[in-house]
Amino acid sequence: MVLSFGIKKKGMMIIKIGILTFHDADNYGAVLQAYALKETIKKIEEDVEILNYKRQVSSRNIILLIKSILSTLMYLYPPRSIRKIKFTKFRNKYMDISKDTFFNSAEIKGKDIYVVGSDQVWNSEITNYDEAYFLKFCRGHEKKIAYAASIGKDILKHEEKKFLKNNVSNIDYISVREDSAVKIIRDFIEKKVTHVLDPTLLADRDIWDRLICENKNRSNYLLVYRLTDNEEVLRVAELIAKKLKLKVLYIDNLALSKNCLIRKRRYKFRDIKGVGPIDFITLFKNASFVVTNSFHGTAFSIVFNKDFITIPHETRGTRMISLLKLLKLDHRLITNSKQLTDDYPLNIDYQIPNKLLEREREKSIAFLKNAIES
Repeated sequence: MVLSFGIKKKGMMIIKIGILTFHDADNYGAVLQAYALKETIKKIEEDVEILNYKRQVSSRNIILLIKSILSTLMYLYPPRSIRKIKFTKFRNKYMDISKDTFFNSAEIKGKDIYVVGSDQVWNSEITNYDEAYFLKFCRGHEKKIAYAASIGKDILKHEEKKFLKNNVSNIDYISVREDSAVKIIRDFIEKKVTHVLDPTLLADRDIWDRLICENKNRSNYLLVYRLTDNEEVLRVAELIAKKLKLKVLYIDNLALSKNCLIRKRRYKFRDIKGVGPIDFITLFKNASFVVTNSFHGTAFSIVFNKDFITIPHETRGTRMISLLKLLKLDHRLITNSKQLTDDYPLNIDYQIPNKLLEREREKSIAFLKNAIES
């Protein structure tokens, strides 16, 4: 079902909206959630763009920067260079990123409404306690909205609690991605805190369908997408593929690692290298079955109504567990291959999950519309 919100204009005045999020990493989840949030807001107010803000550098970001430099130096390795080029092209063509680049949040101006989110924009380890992600740069008249903001953890250090408490009240309309974040923030402020869907699940499916490229994998396949190196994902995939007589395609997110070499010897999976954002969506759309330990791998399996199994991420599994419980799909969660008994149901009846997802979409869109239009 395609949701129709309608575009609202206040007389002839155009409402200008800026989104502050993590958009510039070559990461499928980060790029696709930013695109989905922008597209969803665009159906409410047309003038929206993603702000090209370069956040402050934390110790964790320094590590990421070093990795990025090393990745750039590996341009001579074709799959890495192809992947990077595809991410850059996707951002340039589809993401409506501001022409201006902001290295200092005080330079950001010119919008009537600012939306911060989704992703872990309130994780201080990532942002280095950057107040920009609480929209502190606003000059007083702009509306400030948080959509599906994430703290990224359930337990906060004293310094993190203090920083969150001092800044979250600056937001006019607050929504978060996890139930745990709702509880944490409610301890700090009296404002309403709403639990909403990740933008990849919020957006109409048509925004994904129109991106799908030609399916180059004509035969049926099981798709594997690992966010971290958990071999149980591979064991489960191998067992199901044998049972369903499917070949296995693997989105190679761990290329050149020692574990990648071990996997190549032990599992006869076909690596799909140089995967860009559109390739990523297309692979999920056309898969016969999915095995993943990624939240967004789980999300796109649900978007396209795929039979799937999720092995929760070792350190960030809370949100995928929460999502699957919400949609009555928690029976798709397993922790190891021993749980794949002969009577384990591999097919999913999406009738109830789709109804529940539609209900959650309506609630999440109602939050956005109310926040933007009120």
